[in-house]
Amino acid sequence: MLSRDSLRVLRGQKYQNYVCPFCLSRGLATRSKIAPTSHRPQRPSLYQTLRPGPSKHKGRTRTFTNAGSLKDAQATSRYAASPLDNGTLPFLPDQFGKSKNVRDYLHQWSVEHQRQLEETAPGEVQRTHGRQLSLPNALFARDNQTPTVQEEVEAEAGDHVENDDLDSSFVGSTKRELKPGDLFFMDSTRVRQQYALYLGHSGYQAQYLLADGRWFVDTQSVWSRYIVRNFATEQEMSAIRTFLPVKPVEISRDASGGTVPMHATGEIPLAAASHILSKIASLSAEVADYKRQHARTLNTLHDVLAHESEFKLLPFENIVQDYFNVDLRSSSEALKLMIIDEFFDNDSLLPLVSRETYQISIMPKRMSRAISTATQWARQYQDAAARAATGKDVSQELQKNPLTSFISKARRLISRSRKIRLPTLDNGISPTIESAVPEDRQVHRIATGEEFSPTDKIIIEFLWLVYIKQPVLWSPATSRHLAVGSLLLRAVGAYPAHRLERRVGRIFLTEIGCLDPWHNLSDYSVTAPLPFLGLNHDARIMNEKQAKALSQLKLNWNGVDIPFPDTMAHLRKDWGNLEVFTIDSPTTNLVDDGISVEPSAEHPGHYWVHIHIAHPSAFLPFNHAFNERARLMGGGFYDPLGNESSMPYEFLRTFSIGPNKPVLTCSTLLAPNGSVKSVEIVPGIVRNVVKIHSDRLASFMGTKSTIVNRLRIGKTKGSAGEEFTDAMEKLSEQAAQQQELLQQYGSTMKLLQKLMVLRWEARYRENPNHLKMRKTPRVKIDLALQMGEPADRSYERIFRSEHCIGDPSITVRASLAQLHENFDDQATKDDLLTTAMILAQESAGLWLRQRDVPGVYRSNMPRGGFDLEKLNNLGANEGFLAPSSTDSTIPYPYVILNAAQMASFTNPLRKYIDLLNHYNIDAYLKANSEATNQSNHEPHDVVYPQSRKELTKYIRENDVYMDISQMSGKSKFHWTFQALFRAFHFNEAKLPEVWDIVVGNPVRIGKHLDADVHINGHLLVFGLQVRLEPSEEGWEKQAKFRQYLPVKLLRVDSHYDLLCVAVGPPSDTPIANGGTCIYPEFTIADE
Repeated sequence: MLSRDSLRVLRGQKYQNYVCPFCLSRGLATRSKIAPTSHRPQRPSLYQTLRPGPSKHKGRTRTFTNAGSLKDAQATSRYAASPLDNGTLPFLPDQFGKSKNVRDYLHQWSVEHQRQLEETAPGEVQRTHGRQLSLPNALFARDNQTPTVQEEVEAEAGDHVENDDLDSSFVGSTKRELKPGDLFFMDSTRVRQQYALYLGHSGYQAQYLLADGRWFVDTQSVWSRYIVRNFATEQEMSAIRTFLPVKPVEISRDASGGTVPMHATGEIPLAAASHILSKIASLSAEVADYKRQHARTLNTLHDVLAHESEFKLLPFENIVQDYFNVDLRSSSEALKLMIIDEFFDNDSLLPLVSRETYQISIMPKRMSRAISTATQWARQYQDAAARAATGKDVSQELQKNPLTSFISKARRLISRSRKIRLPTLDNGISPTIESAVPEDRQVHRIATGEEFSPTDKIIIEFLWLVYIKQPVLWSPATSRHLAVGSLLLRAVGAYPAHRLERRVGRIFLTEIGCLDPWHNLSDYSVTAPLPFLGLNHDARIMNEKQAKALSQLKLNWNGVDIPFPDTMAHLRKDWGNLEVFTIDSPTTNLVDDGISVEPSAEHPGHYWVHIHIAHPSAFLPFNHAFNERARLMGGGFYDPLGNESSMPYEFLRTFSIGPNKPVLTCSTLLAPNGSVKSVEIVPGIVRNVVKIHSDRLASFMGTKSTIVNRLRIGKTKGSAGEEFTDAMEKLSEQAAQQQELLQQYGSTMKLLQKLMVLRWEARYRENPNHLKMRKTPRVKIDLALQMGEPADRSYERIFRSEHCIGDPSITVRASLAQLHENFDDQATKDDLLTTAMILAQESAGLWLRQRDVPGVYRSNMPRGGFDLEKLNNLGANEGFLAPSSTDSTIPYPYVILNAAQMASFTNPLRKYIDLLNHYNIDAYLKANSEATNQSNHEPHDVVYPQSRKELTKYIRENDVYMDISQMSGKSKFHWTFQALFRAFHFNEAKLPEVWDIVVGNPVRIGKHLDADVHINGHLLVFGLQVRLEPSEEGWEKQAKFRQYLPVKLLRVDSHYDLLCVAVGPPSDTPIANGGTCIYPEFTIADE
């Protein structure tokens, strides 16, 4: 779309031929004339796009669609009226005008015609004189509100957006930071896909120049396919900024004067933007040329790269160099854009964004064939259905089509499934109905007796790819795949009242026994190198290497002692009888760190604070198979269904902090005023280890500001009374032991806490310009599951038809912290372990920095114009862009902790980046020892296992694998929703009548903005995102950022949708600020 100025120019030139950069980049050579403005398609108004699905509140039914109501469809359409919109066709009756869609008409005709025929047995085919005249009869009663095909397409498109929070962690887990002058391909729902130039921020709102000549502003982060750095100069951008808004664009929320940010577009004079637009057009033309030159390579690339049955993940640079014979460092930006663009338009080659690089996920050849085969069967089935609707005999065609037998089998399986559990109106599935619950109330998988044929498995694989696989399929072909899935679901006929979106596809696979009812989508990531799914090529190779290395190791290993020689033995310091305190949960078996303190003999009034860290790097060779797998995973995966450590767990346990264990100790000498006088890092061995429970210590120290809420759903083995008694006895025994330890070492704990406070205060003196703003409440979720039978998360599980009876017992422990805390309150609010680990990372970073040892630092820096001064001067309820965190080999500050540098150091058993730093520290210490023996002051030419360049490369490329940590968090999110869903809708626990939500940051509203109330928020207790219905009193209109709004739950959707309505005015303090125990049968005492 051109600007008004450019249209005026074109009118004067009698509509010269024009091709926009978007079309030109795709090689669309057809040129068309610009239509007069009266015929130009109009952009819809700002709030015409509403969330889909029905919503009920207090007897009122309100329906939302993605394109407005049907009566307004013509008014809001982007396109001119079609000749078909007159309601008649020469070959169809006038009733076609009601649906305005051939497929809808045929479907409705078939439904009406079928109702006029005598019904046969459910699930059988309706025949007249041996001829099949219609689609097979639906399995369950139809509904007059059967969704139209158009509604289903809208729902399918909307479903991708709704689940973006879940899926985005796999499609580019780390958003790359744009810099003014960067050109990128904007993939946003706000404007059509096109090139855009980032111009900077106006407050919290980003500003762009679009390739169609308009400016665009938005608060929602855009996801960019590829970034061309420094595409425009500052001089070129300054000419455009004159015509941009000088402050964030906002819209009035209510009559009281409240506002919320909005996205907006506007015109820029052609003369001001012509030079940049010409550069974009030239780049687009170059992209089109490259596409023509490399067409053959692009068409055959998948066949060359793909594995037969596993997903592969290859660096983008390797593909370009190996298959296009181009050095990426010297290749043109147009070539890179062309290749990335083609990958995004191809289901089989999916780019995954990682800061400045890409990893390309390559679909197996078998699955690519499954898509083609299933699509072909669906076309044949649809053609037969269309002919059947006109009275033709299609019985032989349908009998030959594999979909027919699969549909019949699916109907039988769904009938059996609904004797166990039922689908819900919100496209979920219920717990086991009471009559089917097993006596032991545990989960049992029962084989249905149906076997899936080879053709059935092709269809199931296709449905798995369309509805389940993560990252989701998202290309121009995705709509076609979703339509094929909808055709199949419609033919089965089991969901007449549902929109046939992705959620219904997941219900279908559950009901035919391919998935467990509580399946978690994040378990099906094909890019995360976890072993249980069995589809990741790299993960399989590394797992095989690790298994082989472990089996060889066990030949001469007792499983207790460390099985490798100590390369740092000659440098170890024996800490003797010095108490080393480990502060962890009572259930922790893998301890990374311990703390000790002692006065300085040389400096009266000074204290040495020693942070002892597990030291596997001194034993495990850098290139060992264990290390290779840890490098691939980036860290451990922690999940209620089972953890997966990055190295063999029994191997890691040998390094867990305990008596006579090796450590790498970071020692900080603190002066009486808290300043750091010296930092030393030495390898050592600890003897006297004292285990302190973190919760008991917090209570003893009086720093326990955490509110604990619990929710348990389902029954566990044994009676509630027995479990309660056992739990109380165990807690009492542990409490007595901990009480004795704290009485003995309480003074030492208080000394350590005092020293940590002094260090915080010293940081404020050293850097007076520190962050003082208010913190956001933080929720930590701990989960426990009891299944009865172990979960099967392998891919082969989808080809076995098994129904689950019984449901998991879910226990959720939500710890709420940071209520009404500011960042400069951390000295007194944070617990001892947290402050000690911050000191260790700060001191380790200083040690690396002073010696110029290559290392990985964790930084946290302001962004978007929100520097520290601006953040500190914000109003209590004013929105902002928070500082962003990242890893780097450069020691940038960590502003929210007011630390000059922070090195990854304290978790080598769980995080590979911390282990990398340990390897480089070891190398320096060895070289320094040798230099000292040779009377040299400093080591020279140290050979580090990882150079700074190699560390930088690992950081840039490792973001995809870091999704594992996000998967762990999303798993907790998933099971919390499952528990709340069962408690709310099925009365498995009595929930509070009134809850608090924390009103969210208006700057980060994005797609979570409710179109009616214009705010978002999180449930305070569990940290779950909520949607708000308008209240009759309009309480929500008064709510401001960071305030608390009392609400009543209206609906809890098992697909992560929580709907509520305000029941009172907002306030600055929550209504329920104490711990809540929500149990079905009994309450357990507070810890």
